[in-house]
Amino acid sequence: MDGLRAVCRKAGVGAEQAEEVVDAFREYWRRRQAGELPDGMPVDGEGSPLRRVEDRLRRVVSYLLFTGDEEGNDSPFAADGLIDYTDPTDTETWATLGKDEAVDALWGRLTVSADGDSWETARFSLRAPV
Repeated sequence: MDGLRAVCRKAGVGAEQAEEVVDAFREYWRRRQAGELPDGMPVDGEGSPLRRVEDRLRRVVSYLLFTGDEEGNDSPFAADGLIDYTDPTDTETWATLGKDEAVDALWGRLTVSADGDSWETARFSLRAPV
């Protein structure tokens, strides 16, 4: 989880708050392995441990969308915006989202998934399905 801690640091999340984010992911992992939570669960869904760290997770998501990678490395090609759509083949459904609005626009669709054989090897994915 060193990568998550590094991303938190780069996103302006303090060390103590970063541990709360790690703890929320650890709880998701544990409960997911126990079959209590589904894979692909909405981050703001009922029972999601990520709900309690929403303010910090929003900063992490913004960093990952625009600034850097999952190891906390800044990209030499940072983004200023992104394209959201409901139908990728219909440009009428496309919307350009800037840094200030992207996380808000995607938050209600954002899901978390996990894979790996143990907590130490766990890899998490955050997706915003169309």
